[in-house]
Amino acid sequence: MNLFSLSFGKDSMATVILAAEQGVKIDRVMYCDIRFSPDMSGEHPLMAEWIPTAEKRLKDLFGITVDHAYSGISFIEQFYKVKQKGNHIGDCYGFPYVVGAWCNDRLKLKAIDGYMRQFDDKDITQFVGIAYDEPIR
Repeated sequence: MNLFSLSFGKDSMATVILAAEQGVKIDRVMYCDIRFSPDMSGEHPLMAEWIPTAEKRLKDLFGITVDHAYSGISFIEQFYKVKQKGNHIGDCYGFPYVVGAWCNDRLKLKAIDGYMRQFDDKDITQFVGIAYDEPIR
């Protein structure tokens, strides 16, 4: 099964479009939907406006439907959530630290892990588009 991760940026869009043009089988395309609040995207407003347009173009041109993975909690909800254990019981999560940022775990990885669980019994090839000049991942 071929699963494509899509951020709707130039690199991931180019990966999906090139794969479609080259006849690579595209089984699923997943976008990790980070929310600022339950009603507001965590994306820059111009990007939030672009995403539905890009989704429509992918559907119209290539028949690609994009799945949205959402953790179920927004940035603002987690920001004010009170810690229940550890050395800082009673403190709000607040602004994420550079190292070990809670937002990556709670908003992004939780959403992606939840999405991927539906495919536990499948052999998956995951495609992630990154720029050539980005650091090696």
